[in-house]
Amino acid sequence: MAWQALLLSWSLAASARAEKPAVIVTMNQMAVASASEAASIRTPGVATCIAVFLYDAERRIGALAHVGPNDEPRIFTNRLIDAALRAGAGRMDAQLIGGWNTKPIESLAGFQSTSPAILAGIKSALAARNIPVRREETLIVPFGNERAVRNLSLDLGNGVVSDY
Repeated sequence: MAWQALLLSWSLAASARAEKPAVIVTMNQMAVASASEAASIRTPGVATCIAVFLYDAERRIGALAHVGPNDEPRIFTNRLIDAALRAGAGRMDAQLIGGWNTKPIESLAGFQSTSPAILAGIKSALAARNIPVRREETLIVPFGNERAVRNLSLDLGNGVVSDY
């Protein structure tokens, strides 16, 4: 009997979460949401851009900025932090995903990635606000890498960032 009650409880919780919407963030945008408002915050097409995820595990509040080459990364990250704090977040950690390391091919292709400068600005803003980076998957070599362009989702129930 106890296992049936546990299964029913898990099933009801899963179906309630499935009914909540996902908040979608595109390049040069940001969003903040709580687990009571949405199931996740998602962003498609992270390539040379960097996705900044903030999460307060205690209050289950998440924030996401899709920081692109036309953004001022330090200012944009500070705006994201401020928006999360206004929404009720307290102690947060960060996850940074995206950006390309084109150094191996820059001389051949004749261009230089803006990703390292974006990443430096983001990290500077996080460090100044004492927000630790819990996970970083940045500055990959893009060519021949199936994970060069990623669609990412922050689960607001548990803070896990995954590809979708």
